[in-house]
Amino acid sequence: MQSSVVQETATLEAVGQALVRYGLVLVVGWIGAMKFTAYEAAGRTPLRRRRRSGRGREPMDSSRRTSAAALSALPQPCGGR
Repeated sequence: MQSSVVQETATLEAVGQALVRYGLVLVVGWIGAMKFTAYEAAGRTPLRRRRRSGRGREPMDSSRRTSAAALSALPQPCGGR
């Protein structure tokens, strides 16, 4: 009785490890394959254009302005500087 429970636990553990291992391989492979698609290339073009233009910082969109306003409203640490 004890031996069969240990055997089943070991088998279940091996199956779980295999699922995690090959699931991770699948996800990393998928991410690597996406690097060769047009979707990935389209996502990178704004960064390239910004660096080539040499204009410095791009204007903030509304979501960044909202985030910056929320962060500036937080209490500041009293450091004495």
